[in-house]
Amino acid sequence: MADVFDALTSRRCYTPPFDTDRAYKIIVEEGGTHFDPGVVAAFVNAREEIEMIQETFGDSADDPSADT
Repeated sequence: MADVFDALTSRRCYTPPFDTDRAYKIIVEEGGTHFDPGVVAAFVNAREEIEMIQETFGDSADDPSADT
């Protein structure tokens, strides 16, 4: 789950990043098909903590100044 979220929200040479809300929407929509619903629920419930980690260590798709 963390790897998918990172892939969706990080800059890649082949695709621009999704914003955080879109990444969560994709993960939730795939719950029960691609992802275990319990894991999706735990991921969604940990959103605040995940976003704090993303702000500290990740490149933010929501930050236009990160393009420089």
